This record gives sequence, C-alpha cells and structure tokens, in this order.
Amino acid sequence: MERYYGFTSKLLAVLENDSQVNSFMHHGVRVWPLLRIVLYFRLHEHVREIGMQWFEGWLSERHPWAAFAEAVNHRFAAILADQPENPPCPEDRFFPADAAPTRNGRPVLVFAASPTFHTLNTPAGVIEPVIDPWIEILAEHRPVLKVEIASDAAQNLHRRKHPSLLIVPWTMETVRQRGRDAEVEHFIQTFMAALACTVAFVNERYGFDLYHFVSQDMRTIAYSTIIRKFMFDDLLTALQPEAILFQNYYDTDHMGLIWSAAERGIPTLEIQHGANGPFHPAYSLWTVVPDEGYHLLPTHFVVWGLSSARNIDAHFSRRQTRHRILVGGRPSAMTREPSPMPPEEGAVLNGIRKACRKVVLVTLPPGNLMNEGLSPSLVDAIRRAPSDWFWLIRSHPLVPEDSPTGWRGAETRLRSAGITNTECRAATRAPLEPVIALSDHHVSQLSSTGLNCLEDGVPTTYINPYSLSFYKDLIDARHAYFEATPDGIIASIEQGWKGLIRPNRLPVEPDGTLAHRVIGDVLNLGAHS
Repeated sequence: MERYYGFTSKLLAVLENDSQVNSFMHHGVRVWPLLRIVLYFRLHEHVREIGMQWFEGWLSERHPWAAFAEAVNHRFAAILADQPENPPCPEDRFFPADAAPTRNGRPVLVFAASPTFHTLNTPAGVIEPVIDPWIEILAEHRPVLKVEIASDAAQNLHRRKHPSLLIVPWTMETVRQRGRDAEVEHFIQTFMAALACTVAFVNERYGFDLYHFVSQDMRTIAYSTIIRKFMFDDLLTALQPEAILFQNYYDTDHMGLIWSAAERGIPTLEIQHGANGPFHPAYSLWTVVPDEGYHLLPTHFVVWGLSSARNIDAHFSRRQTRHRILVGGRPSAMTREPSPMPPEEGAVLNGIRKACRKVVLVTLPPGNLMNEGLSPSLVDAIRRAPSDWFWLIRSHPLVPEDSPTGWRGAETRLRSAGITNTECRAATRAPLEPVIALSDHHVSQLSSTGLNCLEDGVPTTYINPYSLSFYKDLIDARHAYFEATPDGIIASIEQGWKGLIRPNRLPVEPDGTLAHRVIGDVLNLGAHS
C-alpha cells in the first residue's frame, strides 16, 4: 500500500519538475493550478480504489498501475533528494501581526460557494459553519457582503442567519453579447494544450495512458472557469471590495473569483475547512511556484494551526511574494456558542450513555464507496466488540440520509448484518459537540472530526490506509491510532489514551484572538497581496 500513499501528489510533483507545466499561459496567467486540481480530482478516486485493492491483496504486481506507481515513486524520491523540504522557519512567520484593522467604507466580500454547505441549524437561522463565524468577526471591523451564485437550491434555502446576495451567472449567450468568444476559446485551447502535453509526457516517460482517466469534460471545466471569472469581473468592478474570503478554493467557481481578484490586486483568503496533511494535492508539494506566484491560487492560506502551515510551506517557494500562510485558528469552534442538544435526540443519546460502558462515535465521510463508510473490517469490529459497547454512527452533513453513507443507509446495512447496538439517526441529527462529549472514542476513515475530538480529549482510531497521508503527523507522533483490522480497531478502543501520547500542542490553535489578528494583518497590510 505504501507505494500509493500520496501517489497523486507525488505524480503532480513529478509533472511539475519534469514537464513544462508552467509554460502554458493565457495572457500571462499560468493555467497549471487549474490543471493540477483537475488531475487531482480525476485521479484521486482511481488511485484510492487501486490502493485499497493492493492493501487488501487483490492487485497483481503486473497490473499497469503497480508499475506506474513504482516508477513515479522512484522519480519522486530523486526529486526530494535534489530539492529537500524547506528548513523549518520561526513560528512567527505564520502568525498574523497584532494589528487592529482600520475602519473604512469598503466592504469585505464573503463568497459562499454552495447552499449545501449551510448545514447547521440555529435558532437564528441556518449557518455555513466554516464561513459564517468569520462574517461575525469581519462585521466588527468592516461592512460585509455575503454572496452566492444564483441557483434553484440557493433560492430555496430560507432562513440563513447571514443572508446572501445572489448573483446571476454568465451563460454562453452572455459571452456572445459581450464579445468575449475569442478570449474564452483562447483560454480553453491553452488549457487543452497543457493537458495534451501532460498526457504525452506520461505516455512517453512511463508508457501509461493517463488520457483514459482524466479526459472527461476538460473543455467544460476550462469554459466554466473563465466565464466565472467574467461574472466576478462585473461584481468586483461594481463593489471594489477590500478583501475576499471563502473556503475550499479548488473548483472553477473559486478559481474564477481568485483570478478576477488577482487582476485587481484584491487579497483572497482561503479558510481551512478540513485536514490538509503532507500529501494533499491542493495544499502540499507545490514544488515549482514561480517567483510572481499564481493568479489562480489564493493570496492567503488561513489555516488552523502550525502543523497545517508547515504542510503547505514544506515545498512552497519562499522567493515568491504573492502567497502567504497565516494561522487563524478555527473560529467555528471558538466563536459559536455550544449547540444545545435537541430534546428528542438528547433523550436517546443520554440513555445510551448511562447504559453502556463505552460509547464509540463513528463518523462517515461523504463518499459512497463501501470502503469509505461502513467498511467490512469496521462492521466486523462492531459485531465482535464487547456487548456493553454502543456505537453512534454519524453520517456526513452533506450526504442524503438514504445514500449508502447516509444515516438511513448505514442503519439498513447494520440491521441486515444483525447488529443492533448502534444509533444512526440521533447521532447524525444532534450537533457534533454534545455527541463528542458523550463519546469515549472516535473511529473514522478520514474525517477531520478527529481534530475536534483531540481538542475535547477523545482519542481517535483511523481505519483507512489513506489516513496515513492526511494524518501522518498525528499517527507518527502517537496522537491517534491507525488500525485496519477488526482486532486492531477493538484493541485501540479498549486502550484509549493508554496507548497514545496526548499532544503538547493541538493541531488547531486555541487562541481566540488569531482570527481578529488575521483580519487586521490582511486589511492593514494589503501590499502582501
């Protein structure tokens, strides 16, 4: 399995170093960041599936992926030998200046990419738990405007705590009316040429047909990015915001926004929404960032803590001046009042807590692959565990309840396996914080809920081999378990903290002033952008 740990990131690093990815430009804008992200998404599911087959002993050494991975790993090791990680720098490089923002009339724009991210119900309305707490901080210092792209889902989402301005997207007809057809086609052709060069390089160097795995809808992706850019050109010209804030930069909506902002010198802040780790293709192993940076990457990566900052910085050029990494903590955990337990769910979960020796929280990811949710090893562990343990199965808030990893789908699968000491509905519908407080242990494939649990003193066992990429630091330091077998999962839960070392420093900085300092730093020192 080790040959597949971080394989997508390793391949991207090889492409960066051995092919001409930075030579493809549209009017001075390098398209590599967009192509890199698309390759990540296209390859990720294939690599994960192949890696699991290898881990479980199903994959032959003669399989094309096996030889391809071996060759890429060999070349990647040589690259690291020539270009080792940046030496650790002083911590204060990543911490914002202690500066209060001056007040003026220019707004800060907050972009909420999807109404589906509004997952937390409060008495004041539904909130987007990553972005909305930053709105409350920003509002102390600046006018704030929250925007979303108009869609049926956005229009049907009522009672947002922080309402959004809905902006109308450009269409093909808008492109024609504005006379932008030639510019759109030039960008698409540049992007497709970069893709063709990448595919040809992999085929020539490794004899592997990358095109088969990555070619779908590539023109559409390029088209979507540039027309989003045009849409945001109109908005930013009208509003002239002082800064723009969002989460999860790596899609066509955000890259179009970042590109438009870059042309206007507007700082763009990407707020960390999940674990990055040393092999996350969107954040780690950017090995050839040019001195002037990229127009398609945020100017500021605002991260939870020092370990996340160092994951980005390890290979990021320190000569470039466009991009900064700032530790801002996690205001979603600091500024929000603890969510109360609803009475119905509280009655169920508190009754379980009183009756059972151990309560184990299992968080399911948004993916639908069986190995990402209730994997056979996890189901077997639940079946074989002591009878006085109870398992709270919590599905991801973005997953429909009837899907395989939704709470109804999970409940159906467990009942069909004859397992009854589980609770899915209440564990999913109750707020996360009180569910963690009722739990003795947390088990997950890849969820960053493990970091919430670490903050609250609840140990975590990761059970998916890819957690060794995302949470390598935690597992190596024995702050969390990795166990892939039923016996190992059960033993780790029985051991709890006895088999681990509590960290001296948490992955999420607890200092509640950091987010305010990030705002002060960026708004006062916009020259960093």
